[in-house]
Amino acid sequence: RKPTYTGLTTKFDSYVPNKYKHNLVSILIYRAFKISKNYFIFHKEIEFITNILLKNGFPLHYIQNITKKYLNKLFSNKIPTLTAPKDIVYVKLPSV
Repeated sequence: RKPTYTGLTTKFDSYVPNKYKHNLVSILIYRAFKISKNYFIFHKEIEFITNILLKNGFPLHYIQNITKKYLNKLFSNKIPTLTAPKDIVYVKLPSV
């Protein structure tokens, strides 16, 4: 972290839409996942993010719910989509 980092984020009780608060937590978790090289670093980063958000008035259950949703989405089994090209078939019907 830079020496000037203060840990100040949007306060939970501030007058901003809930979507902004949700996205703040989500993007911090996303960033932590992308910069972490292993599980230990990721875990430490999540603890750091949680502490910063708690100091800014975010409820613990709110942070944990968003973290759980992100990790479930990240590690869930995804159904593969079929990308094989389909042949176009034309059928000529006799006219009466």
